[in-house]
Parts: sequence; C-alpha cells; structure tokens
Amino acid sequence: MISASSLSTSCTGEHCVTCSDEAVAMTVLRVDRARELALCEDEGASHRTVETALVAPIDVGERVLVHAGVAIAALDEDGDRQVAAVHGDHARERRVRA
Repeated sequence: MISASSLSTSCTGEHCVTCSDEAVAMTVLRVDRARELALCEDEGASHRTVETALVAPIDVGERVLVHAGVAIAALDEDGDRQVAAVHGDHARERRVRA
C-alpha cells in the first residue's frame, strides 16, 4: 500500500511526460483474478477495465492508483488523501494559469 509519506510531492506537471496520461485513484468494483483485470470506478463514476498484476491480490472495495490502464499502487487512506491533494493542487494551478 502507498501512504502519504511514500508519494512524491515534487511532481511539477499534471500529466506523465512520456504518455500524457495522469494517475487516477479508482475503486475496485469487480475482479477477474485469472486474467489479472479489475473493473474500477473513478470519482466521476466512469468505469475502466484495469490491469492488476502489479498490485495483486486486490479485492472489491479497495482503492488503487491507475496510470495508463494499469493499477500501479494500492492506496491506503493516507495515500488516497495525498492523491486527492495533488489533484487539487493541479486544479488550482490550471485556474491560476488560465
């Protein structure tokens, strides 16, 4: 699991430099262990199929950090708050730049 102390706070951009995607905290709704996939939901109620091999085993109801369709970390409560804070900082930066 990721805690607030293990997340980097030095991120200066809102998207991945390599692929222009961003990491999003999502909730696991359904798990297909045989195929290492999960159906996940983001804060806006959008659903995505996510590869889960990096965070397996994962269970329904858990929160994961998803980047480019891959769950890259399981989130605990502190990590989930840190992700929300980073996204809030980026939203403020976009408003200031506009």
